Amino acid sequence: MFPVVEVLVVNEFHEVLLLKQNYISTSKWTVVSGYMIDGETIEEAVAREVKEETGQDVVKCQYVSSYYFEPKQLIMIGFIAYVNKSDFVKSVEVDDIRWYQIDEVDDVIARENNCSGMHFDKCRMYFEM
Repeated sequence: MFPVVEVLVVNEFHEVLLLKQNYISTSKWTVVSGYMIDGETIEEAVAREVKEETGQDVVKCQYVSSYYFEPKQLIMIGFIAYVNKSDFVKSVEVDDIRWYQIDEVDDVIARENNCSGMHFDKCRMYFEM
């Protein structure tokens, strides 16, 4: 099984992109995530997943931390991806996409049975303000 990238997407206005994926949670929002595919680097997986799920193009990305997600026995590799805000193009896996102000994220991000909240917390020290 391949590792999973966990990506907090931030734009030039310091807004955070979150996804609503009803198969994960109908009430909370998540960061971009997805399995790496054979032959790609971690950075390529970050850019691909962000593009596939949101339509945003990654300008640069930065490693933050790794996590072990015990319920599915996955290694999650956490990044921040920086993008220039553009129109959304969501995948069929995504029910909604929205930009949030950083101070709004705590109220909406998934923390139960999900690594999104923990990853957001780890990313705070890396925000480019």
